[in-house]
Amino acid sequence: MKTIFDLKKVNFRKAFVSDLKDLFEIGKMDFGDEKWLTAKFLEDSLLEIGYHYIAEYDSKTVGGIIVTKYDFPKNWIYYLVVHPDYQRKGIGSAILNLVEKDVINNLPKKDSLYVDVGTEPEDLAARKFYFKNGFKSEGRVENWFDDGMPALVLRKSLR
Repeated sequence: MKTIFDLKKVNFRKAFVSDLKDLFEIGKMDFGDEKWLTAKFLEDSLLEIGYHYIAEYDSKTVGGIIVTKYDFPKNWIYYLVVHPDYQRKGIGSAILNLVEKDVINNLPKKDSLYVDVGTEPEDLAARKFYFKNGFKSEGRVENWFDDGMPALVLRKSLR
């Protein structure tokens, strides 16, 4: 008998350095061996001032988000992952909503949230996720990633 997932049982809390190992492992499942995904990148990002959350289900880390507050532009999503076994269950949208509330409730008021996504076919799920959650394309940037690949910069106005 298959267990039914209940989003109401997901615990969302602030992320700590001690959570990075789990977030890194989840990221490797999703992003593979991409060069940018390193433990140091995650730690440096988490130590930036911003909005950082973990999603836990049955005492297991199933997702997380790292958003820096003072990058340019402000409120940049550096990292958003959900364990493959828990994707398409509302966790990503719920954790994104937590960050949106934080951005709205902190200065500067009436701000936006930004993210970059790849343009390759394997990045289609990420693009669909962000578009579904109200992001709009701000434009394409050539040679955005270390491997010279282009990216789309997406923005969600929180006004």
